[in-house]
Amino acid sequence: MLAYVSVPLLLTGHNRAGLRAYARAGFRECGRRREAYRLAGRRWDIVYMECLATDFTSPVLGALLAPDAPQAAAGGGADDRG
Repeated sequence: MLAYVSVPLLLTGHNRAGLRAYARAGFRECGRRREAYRLAGRRWDIVYMECLATDFTSPVLGALLAPDAPQAAAGGGADDRG
C-alpha cells in the first residue's frame, strides 16, 4: 500500500457541488488560478485543493490514509530473551 501524505486535486470554480463535497471530505483550497479556464464563453477559476492524511474524514478510507504508527526500536531491551 502506498503511504500518501497528501492528495492533490484540481477542479473548476463552476463546480460548486464538487467544491463543497471535497471540503466535507477534508480537502482544503491551497491555490487558485483566477479566470484560467474558459467554458461556454465564460472564464472560471481553476481551484487547487489538497487533503493531508491527517485531515481526511472518510470513515472507510480514513483508516487507509492514517499516518503510520511509530515502530519500537529493535534489540537490546530488558525483556529481550532471545
